[in-house]
Amino acid sequence: MIKLLSTILVILIQIHASAQFTPDTVVIELASSSKVVFTIGDRSDLEQLREYDYQALFDDIFLQLESEEAPAPHSPIAGDPPMTEKKGRTIKSQNYDVKWNDDLRFKVFPDGNTYVNFELGMNNYFDNGSFDDMQVQPYSVRPWGSWFFSTGFMHRFRFSRNFSLESTLSMSVHSFKLEDDNIRLVRTDHGVEFEPDPRNVDFIKSKLSVTYLNASFIPMFDIGKPKPGCEEHTLRYNFRLGLGPYIGHRIASYTKQRYEIDGEKENDLERGRFDLENIRYGVRLRVGVDGTDLFFDYDLNTLFLKGRGPELNAWSVGFIF
Repeated sequence: MIKLLSTILVILIQIHASAQFTPDTVVIELASSSKVVFTIGDRSDLEQLREYDYQALFDDIFLQLESEEAPAPHSPIAGDPPMTEKKGRTIKSQNYDVKWNDDLRFKVFPDGNTYVNFELGMNNYFDNGSFDDMQVQPYSVRPWGSWFFSTGFMHRFRFSRNFSLESTLSMSVHSFKLEDDNIRLVRTDHGVEFEPDPRNVDFIKSKLSVTYLNASFIPMFDIGKPKPGCEEHTLRYNFRLGLGPYIGHRIASYTKQRYEIDGEKENDLERGRFDLENIRYGVRLRVGVDGTDLFFDYDLNTLFLKGRGPELNAWSVGFIF
């Protein structure tokens, strides 16, 4: 009987990896006229329940039931006080036998949870570690129009209520819209240069776009409690903070100029490497409050190969959905 009850208990706890938690009561029928009632009121109890010695617990319960003067069952975890209410024969302790109730849902900290991630923001870069002279440089960009977009898969490893590790595999598109519409990116024997386009046309925009395949590993610290009734991958805490590394590999890049000539709009699109670094790596800061998450990425290496273009360190800021 004890082995059967313990086995059912383990199965019940494992169900938490695929269901939502709502406080409820489990009723376990034993023999023909006996039953055990188990009430779950707080998800934090489930982590503690994993460590209990259920065989020892039932030994104590049976001893108590057989003797009117028997002491309350001991707690198998050192330091835990006895938890027994003799009136009504209700045993509040670290064991329960289980008859599944269809209304019961469990959700605590699973081994892992994977979901689709979307990010939207804007790009810019620092020139030799400074932002002061960017407005006077030919490669300066417009914040509005220099878009960042990313989508991919995030896997969350939660180790406790307040600590998790978020591992992400994603594809991101970085668009740098130049401040001057007539500036174009020119490849030379010495590298790339940002030069004015001499054509007599009405320029509309000029941009550089780079696509990367990325991986990131962000330790996250959570403060506050999750909202009741939410699945784990949508849990929102009062405050979240994370800082960790990312790395990416360039998979595509192109420049695009749009202009108008004789009333007709034209596009000049050129694909190539443009002496861009194939590998990018940096640090991500992530901050969340309730249901809103923000990120800030900073590339530790330069956008272009060393000596083949201006020394620009790209950065991105935006929202996570």
